[in-house]
Amino acid sequence: MIVVVIIGLLAAIGIPALEKARLNAYASRIANNFRVFSGAFETHALETGSWAPDGIGKALPPTVAPYFEGSTWYEPPIPGGWYDWEYDRAGFKASISLAYERDYPEVFVKVDALLDDGNLATGEFVKSNGRYFYVLER
Repeated sequence: MIVVVIIGLLAAIGIPALEKARLNAYASRIANNFRVFSGAFETHALETGSWAPDGIGKALPPTVAPYFEGSTWYEPPIPGGWYDWEYDRAGFKASISLAYERDYPEVFVKVDALLDDGNLATGEFVKSNGRYFYVLER
């Protein structure tokens, strides 16, 4: 009986810590992906003289696809999430959005702290119209 109680106590302590670690891993992965993806879009813009056109759905525009070889663009950053290139949409000239089926506000506050000012209403990483945007040009 004592062994069962001890295992229960250890599980009660360990499960929240594992959840926190999982959410921190999501935040780190998303912030890193935004840095890598923004670099690819900026390189494309520098080499071609303009931003890539808007993609269709989650798909990358064909002109920018070669810059993403080996990247994690099509891998979900969070369960039920996906990246999208936004050109001249949602009030931004150029941005990368992250859409989701289930919001993880605690993760995105951490992403904002890693990339920007820690405030989802201001700066270069913002929440707008039910998506999170990493703004490359306003």
